[in-house]
Parts: sequence; structure tokens; C-alpha cells
Amino acid sequence: AISELAVRQARKRGASTVGTGDVLLAAMRFYGPEFDRVLAAHGTDRDEVISRLAA
Repeated sequence: AISELAVRQARKRGASTVGTGDVLLAAMRFYGPEFDRVLAAHGTDRDEVISRLAA
């Protein structure tokens, strides 16, 4: 499930290996609103996490 999504994410960006960012984005997609609730409980959101990941 998450591992399959992470592999797809890596392939989408043209990578031959799965990176931490791929796993994180896959977990966000897999858990959806539950993941968002946990982020909110820690004072952040999906957009902030993704922007920090890209930095």
C-alpha cells in the first residue's frame, strides 16, 4: 500500500530509487484526512510540510 504508492511517486519524478520524500507523500495520500489531523495537532499542515521538503 504505502510502499507501492512511494514507488509510483518515485517513478513519476523519474527516479530509480525511492526517497524519504516519496514515502512521506505516499503516507499522506494513504492516510488522507487522518494524516492532516495529526499535522494540525502539531501546528502544521500538508502544504507547510511539502514546502519544507522541497527546500
